[in-house]
Amino acid sequence: MNTGFSIPGTGSIIGRRFNEGVTVGRHAILITLFGGLTLLCAVEGLAQQLPQTVYIYSLGTPSQNIMIAGLAGVVNRNTDGELLLSPNNSSLPNPLFWLNQLRAAYPQVQSQFQSDPTFFINRYRTMLNGYVLYDRASNAHSINMATAIAGVTNALVVDPSTLSYATAAALPLIADTRNMTYSQVYAQYGPYFNKNMLFHQDTTKNENLRDYSIMNHGFMYYTDPTALNPYAASQNHQGRIYGWGPDEFQLFNQGSQNDQQIVGSNWSWSSSTTSKWKVPLSKQKYHPAVNLPTQTGKHYVAFVMSDGDNVQVLTGGWATDPKWFGSPYRGNFNMTWDFSPTLPEMNVVAFNYYYAHASDGLSKDNFATAEGAGVSFPSQYPDIAGLALSISQAMRLADHKVICVLDPSYSTSKLYTILDVPEITGMMFRTYDAYYKGRNGALEFHNGKPILSVKYSLWDGADTALSIASALNNSTHRDALHDSSSYSIVNVHPWSTAGPDGTGASDPMSNLNQLVQWIDPTNVAVVTLEELMVHLRNNFGAPLYLQFDTSPAMLTTSNGLFQMRLLGPIDRKAVVEASTNFQSWTPLQTNNLPEGGLALSVPMDSNQNRFFRARITP
Repeated sequence: MNTGFSIPGTGSIIGRRFNEGVTVGRHAILITLFGGLTLLCAVEGLAQQLPQTVYIYSLGTPSQNIMIAGLAGVVNRNTDGELLLSPNNSSLPNPLFWLNQLRAAYPQVQSQFQSDPTFFINRYRTMLNGYVLYDRASNAHSINMATAIAGVTNALVVDPSTLSYATAAALPLIADTRNMTYSQVYAQYGPYFNKNMLFHQDTTKNENLRDYSIMNHGFMYYTDPTALNPYAASQNHQGRIYGWGPDEFQLFNQGSQNDQQIVGSNWSWSSSTTSKWKVPLSKQKYHPAVNLPTQTGKHYVAFVMSDGDNVQVLTGGWATDPKWFGSPYRGNFNMTWDFSPTLPEMNVVAFNYYYAHASDGLSKDNFATAEGAGVSFPSQYPDIAGLALSISQAMRLADHKVICVLDPSYSTSKLYTILDVPEITGMMFRTYDAYYKGRNGALEFHNGKPILSVKYSLWDGADTALSIASALNNSTHRDALHDSSSYSIVNVHPWSTAGPDGTGASDPMSNLNQLVQWIDPTNVAVVTLEELMVHLRNNFGAPLYLQFDTSPAMLTTSNGLFQMRLLGPIDRKAVVEASTNFQSWTPLQTNNLPEGGLALSVPMDSNQNRFFRARITP
């Protein structure tokens, strides 16, 4: 947004906007930021779309659960999410927790428990075309093939123990997968599968993820060892692969090589239900001010909890478990959570829960994008421009400003393309190996935006709370205004169990709380990751804060001088330039910006149609 002002002879100031910058009648001020301007984009709320009643299947045998999960995929595709699988227990990871959160906000939504599968089959019989038969005892993969076929044929998924439900409902047989192969299924039904969503699910899983695959017409398969092709290669670029695999690295690597992003979700359940509940999407409670002052004599550190790319974790116990977001220590210190922007698509109620419960007092919770819509290795991703666009859309949806990237290689050409995304203020980089800290805190800038790599890792076998606190307290880099080495990121590994000194037992948030207590606050400032990026940008890169003071008292004419004040990061060198045509610019003054801003007095010559701009220079 540009703000213009006109200065007629009376010295009055009138605001006015202009497509090509800022007109000022006879004078104008145009702010040009080194490295470009980042705009803050509002996230529009989704239209409300809720079921009148949610019918809850309270679970039975594994085969019955699979059957009703498959039915839920068909039903929820055609309703507003009214069939849920969950025991009558409102504690996480049970999906009933999220239904109760929804009903607390929207009490008009009713719920009804049913334990008999026949109730659901009879209620939704008209949505079914038949049944698909599988038997894991004779063909372990038949369960996945049945899931895939059911999604494109609106079929009930049954095995020999649940076949009677299908025959009682007079459903015809559509396919028998007991002697089929994945290639046969894909050859027969391939044109009908979703080319943006692929599902890689362990055959031992029961109701997990199957409903979501069926609702979205997904092809479901599993390979061990991981071999995503030929199916991943047939997907559209920027597609997502839901589930997991036996080899995390190969899953990420092969997905990336096929222009796919991985969404960890093999334990997700009832996602077909929660994904259909549409309510306004929340924004983060806190983003730092662009003119955030940098303290002198401090080393800045941000703590970032990893693994938020895993949607099944975010919808499971993560929200309330004291080891993670449910910790009683949350709110005692500034904290950043890397977070999947795909969560609002799979469970907007869960997404809103995290934002609503984020700390926003003296200490803040802040959320950053975990890799993108799913995990990918940028260095292995051929369509990097497409990935960057996908990341842009995902971050805008989730109201994120910082991205956390995981990659076994550091490819500047790929990372720079991502960093050019306008939503990104800065990037945190984690190496896939060496506990994410293989680059030892290296920092570089591209077009004035920082890429800061992990320096320490609170992770069993790597760094302890005690060793990190000691390193931070004894660091000789404590000049965050002038020394870019005065910034560190600590990755917090959520699955570590050792105590704060590396012995005994504890949990990540307890260890982190102890670490903060050991830190000397006179030497170290704990900030959110987004705050850290703002400081880096303002002090060493493309500042987020560079503007002329447009208040009436600061824009005056007196004794033939046009007087104004330039505000920006302290001690950054700024050049003020003038032009009569927006083409040729003449430097007028170069100064380091003092605290309180730089006062400028420019002689008013015979040509009153002059424009002024300011930029940061090395």
